[in-house]
Amino acid sequence: MMRPGYQRIDAVSSDPSLLFAATKINSSGKAQLVVVNTSSSDITATVSGFSSSSAAVSKLKTSATDNLNNMAESALTGGSFTQTFSAKSIYSFSEK
Repeated sequence: MMRPGYQRIDAVSSDPSLLFAATKINSSGKAQLVVVNTSSSDITATVSGFSSSSAAVSKLKTSATDNLNNMAESALTGGSFTQTFSAKSIYSFSEK
């Protein structure tokens, strides 16, 4: 379920173990992304599609040992960043 004022946007992965769901906040145009790593291995991937005018994304991680753990922001370069997704984990990114 999406929050009011949000619009679903396309998000795809070339790795079938990474599941994506993305939304855009209509009032600000900023994107949010949820990524689930269903694999029992860590996966490193480049995440793109954020605004090139945004400098960073905030991150939350949930896993067997993390419960919505705030992580260090990731800097955006041209709307992209590289992330290592821990095995069997869920990440939430919000464009700043």
